[in-house]
Amino acid sequence: MIVAACGAPKPTPPPAPRVATATPDAGGDAAVDAARADTTCTTSDECLALGNRILQAPVVIAQDPAAAAAANTRALALFRGACARGQPVGCEMVGMLLEDYRYYGLASDGAAAAVAFDRACGLANAHACYRLGFYYWEGLLDHVVDNGQVRRIDWPNDRRIGVGLLHHACDDFHQPDACKLLVDLKHAGAI
Repeated sequence: MIVAACGAPKPTPPPAPRVATATPDAGGDAAVDAARADTTCTTSDECLALGNRILQAPVVIAQDPAAAAAANTRALALFRGACARGQPVGCEMVGMLLEDYRYYGLASDGAAAAVAFDRACGLANAHACYRLGFYYWEGLLDHVVDNGQVRRIDWPNDRRIGVGLLHHACDDFHQPDACKLLVDLKHAGAI
């Protein structure tokens, strides 16, 4: 029990629910050891930190692709937990892992990548706004989020969405990479 300032007892809030994620395959490398550690989380920052810990563990994908994929799947689940709790960097990490799914040994999910980047941008992550704008401009994602709706990309027509995101990142957040890209595109006559 917590005693309130007026002296009346106040019930202690229940602990936050823990997010459990799938256990990776057994193995002996550092990435799998990190992935097998207690990787349940209760806060967005905790989920983000645990996901980053797994991604930073040394693993050579060519030597043990199954262990790398298991560790990266665990990291993805943790970043999804962070994103679900409103952590913008967690959302960007979900987008990054899913955009480059082949490298990380993950299943393809371009729609989820676009949604994750869009959510991170909506949570004021300037780098995610820049990154998503760049990906749309270049046609690097197979889905777009357009006016809140996810659909297959219509490239090059959907470059306009990318330009809008680049302007948002530059004008509203002063994201330097977005500003530089916009200047370069204007000088090249692309926009």
